[in-house]
This record gives sequence, structure tokens and C-alpha cells, in this order.
Amino acid sequence: MRTRLAILLLPPLAAAAAIGLSAAPAVAATTWTVKPGSVINATSGTTTLKDTTTGTTLTCTSSAAKTTLSSGSGLPGTAIGSVTSIGFAKCTGPFALAFTVTAGDLPWHMNAVSFNSAAGTTTGTLSGVHASLSGAGCTAVVDGTSATAHNGTVTITYTNTTHTLKVLPAGGNLHLYNVSGCAGAVHSGDGATQSAAYAISPAQTITFATATSWTVKPGSVINATSGTTTLKDATTGTTLTCTSSAAKTTLHSGSGLPGTAIGSVTSIGFAKCTGPFSLAFTVTAGALPWHINAVSFNSATGTTTGTLSGIHASLSGPGCTAVVDGTSATAHNGTVTITYTNTTHTLKVLTTGGNLHLYNVSGCAGAVHSGDGATQSAAYAISPVQTITSP
Repeated sequence: MRTRLAILLLPPLAAAAAIGLSAAPAVAATTWTVKPGSVINATSGTTTLKDTTTGTTLTCTSSAAKTTLSSGSGLPGTAIGSVTSIGFAKCTGPFALAFTVTAGDLPWHMNAVSFNSAAGTTTGTLSGVHASLSGAGCTAVVDGTSATAHNGTVTITYTNTTHTLKVLPAGGNLHLYNVSGCAGAVHSGDGATQSAAYAISPAQTITFATATSWTVKPGSVINATSGTTTLKDATTGTTLTCTSSAAKTTLHSGSGLPGTAIGSVTSIGFAKCTGPFSLAFTVTAGALPWHINAVSFNSATGTTTGTLSGIHASLSGPGCTAVVDGTSATAHNGTVTITYTNTTHTLKVLTTGGNLHLYNVSGCAGAVHSGDGATQSAAYAISPVQTITSP
């Protein structure tokens, strides 16, 4: 059961030392860069779950998972990705009996913790793990602090050069619960470990973005207004276009500012929106405030590149409703890449580098589908004028 967990822990790297990567000290991470991100397949050979008290093992010959990984720069390590499905094949447990391992309470969340630049390895955790084990005369649950806590955690590493995600037997909190039968081979409350190595496709590159200090003048409350804004279903090509958008933003002021959450969008509205079949739509922002994160600065052009994170919105038209978010309909972690140029006082929302998806699609006559990726494009005039710089 633990096997599936291992697959989806792509971003975190805290276990680097445990696999012989201690020569270069890990650097505590605050923001991350992931390329290309999006939907990832993870496949493993043998995966093993072990009762640490009795030594009994459950071994599966293979495991396969699908993971959604955020894409872009300036990403937070917490919930940088999620495991949306995971399965285990040909599992053998106590007394050489065939077992079925079923993952529960998906998605599980991937969290990046530290980065070893010498090895190109990220250490982190896969959290929210819960699974059930079932064989002839033997059943059990794998979780963290209780059978229903849904907070099982394992330590994982991902190495850029090998494109391999490893689930480590050290550093987790897995336990066995609700053991029934099993002839004493395992016991309720026993600790457990998981080990596996997953091949990741397409290959991912995960790095830690070194923190930079920023200067913002004058900051404070800012108005942002745009002309046409467009949301596009990347699979079907269907668009939802609004003639204008207006937002209020609070931006920190001063020098030596961290780029993470350097500002926030406190309100945002969209006017005269037209969606599939030229129908009028209403777009409603949720989970405000959204966070503005500064990531890099081009001194030649005076342009800051960053992200807008925490995005969640609902779309509603005649016979068609949907939710826009990041890794799930309720994750509230939608992200888009943004730029701000000092000379033009323009903030642009780019169509590349985000993780937006459509969820909970109802109706819509096939124009959009739940799970489809989405992009957003817009250009906002900022008032009063801001100057953002970084050394």
C-alpha cells in the first residue's frame, strides 16, 4: 500500500542524506522551480511494505501512479504536487498469500522540503497517505496516527539526473491499524516502512530558487484594470473571454522585502464574459486573497517575473458550470506566471508556466471537460505607478 505513496512524492528531497548525498549540505527551501510539471506518470519495480515490529513484509512486483505537479518558478514547497491515482500489482503478503492494496483519501500531497544542489536532489514528503490491505484471512489499514487520520507520511527524494523518485524507509510515520486475522504476522499499532523507486515520465527538473530581497515603491493599495482577459481550455481550445477585469491589490512597501507573498489580490471582478456557444457567463473569484510572489528581476528591462498563487474561481452560464483551480477543485492552489514592467506600469498574466485546470464541469455539451488544463491571458494597467527592483 505504501508503494503508491512513494510514486507521487516527486518534489521533496529531505532524504538525500539517507541515500549517501550528505557531502553537500542541503539548503532550506522557500520557493521552487519545476519544469515542465503538469501530469506525470510514475512506475516502479518492486515495492515493499514492512511491519517494523514483526519483520513481516508485503511486496508488490510493480506500482503505477499519476501525479499532478505544479509548473513554473516561485512555487511554494507545500502541496507542490499531488498523487491523483495509484495502483499496485501482484502483491504478496504474509504466508505468501495474494493481497490487494487499495489507496484511499486521494489526492495525497507532495511537499518539497530541501534541495542538495551538488546532487540535484530534492528531499520532501508525501502526506495524506491512507490505504487498505486485503488478503485471505488477513486485512489491515495503513495510515499515520490512527486508522482514520488520513495523515500517513513517507520521506521521498527526486534526483534530476536519474529522473527517479525514491520512497525511503526512514523518516515516515506509517502504522498498521484495524488488523483482522493475519495469524499474528502483523499487529494493530505496529510501525511500518515503505520502500520503492519510481521512474518519472516525462522527466522533471526541480530546483530551489535562492531567496532574493526586493524593493517596492510606493506600495500600499493598488488598482489594476485590464482590457480583454481570456481563459482557454488547453485540450478542447474552448475560450471564455471577458471584455474587462478590475482588481484591488495590496503590495508591501520598502526595501529588503521577501519575494514570497510580496503582495496580495484582495478583490477581483470580471465584466461581460462570454463562454462556450457565445453564452453569457459569470466569473466569481474565491478563496481570496490570492498571493503575489516575486521570483526574478531583469535589470535591463526593469521587469519582475513571478507568480500569482492561491487561485480559485467558479464559472457559471446557461447549462454550463465549472471550477478553475490548481491540483483539485478544492485545493485553492491555482497558479499563473505574471510579469510587471516598471517603464510600462503593466502587469501581464502569461499563458505559460501555470497549473490551472478545470474541475466539476456540469453540462457544457463537451465544450470543456473536468481535469482539462487551462491557461489565462491578460494585461493590467497598475495605478498608482509602482517601481519594483531587486539587487
